[in-house]
Amino acid sequence: MKRLAVKSLLLMLWLPSMAAQAMTVWEPLGSGNGYFGGDGAAAGGDVIGDAGGFDILNLTASQSGGNLTVNILTNFSEGALLGDSSTSKIVFGDLILATGSDPWHPSTSEVCSGALPGSGINYTCDTASNSGTLWNYVVQTQHPGAMSPGDSVNGSDALYSVASANLLNSNDAGSLQDGVRRDNQYVGLGTGGTDTLKTASETIASVLIAKPADPVNDPSCTINPDVCTNYILGSLLTFNISLADIGILESDYANTSVAIRWTMTCANDIVESSLQLANTVPEPGGLVLFLGGLAGLGLVRRPKRLFVR
Repeated sequence: MKRLAVKSLLLMLWLPSMAAQAMTVWEPLGSGNGYFGGDGAAAGGDVIGDAGGFDILNLTASQSGGNLTVNILTNFSEGALLGDSSTSKIVFGDLILATGSDPWHPSTSEVCSGALPGSGINYTCDTASNSGTLWNYVVQTQHPGAMSPGDSVNGSDALYSVASANLLNSNDAGSLQDGVRRDNQYVGLGTGGTDTLKTASETIASVLIAKPADPVNDPSCTINPDVCTNYILGSLLTFNISLADIGILESDYANTSVAIRWTMTCANDIVESSLQLANTVPEPGGLVLFLGGLAGLGLVRRPKRLFVR
């Protein structure tokens, strides 16, 4: 029985562990602790324009073995603003990634137009021109258009290997936006880039989100009508990406991070962050400790002594 226990435990030890890493970036309206990006918003806020229509609430990213899952919750919904001629062209931006040992380098400078002292922590000077992040992959997002609460669409998105020159800038995305925008921000794939012939799976679900706090404390709702409703139509975007498809080998997990960026094509709100991957291969030293523990428990049998008369 002891021999069977030892064999079973050793087998479990040498099977690759399904390591998991996770991170969450909360972007509550007016909290001051989300990623803002350049061309800032109202004091204390991170959204330009209608906060009821463009706020990104949070980004969660997790690694499970060789798979990366990214979830983005936003009260922006394609088609929800179609009745407004000033917002009718705006759609979901693409998921933009950077990989490497230390890939995420947004600008922390405060030397830019309109920046306030202490604003560097929210990257309010970070634009396509001065960011130190070298984005190298884009996952193209689906565009389902108007959806009703509870609706969802599933599909596969093309994966592209890119450089900065291949990314679409909000300044140049005239056919994908109207009205107010955040200037000089990457919003997705532009021209060029290399189709990797790989895909990522994506699900877009239409969800109801509790109404946001009123950023201007206007009880009459004349400035922001959305605060007078109990719920706002929003979207949950879920991407599943193979780490191997973005050039990350299992042997490199422990030394690799993935920077993640998403916004809508007007860039009225942006979310960025970086996830450190976890190694899925057990450390060799763990076997020594493990066997030592077994010996201490008496599970490792001592060899019988041979006596010669």
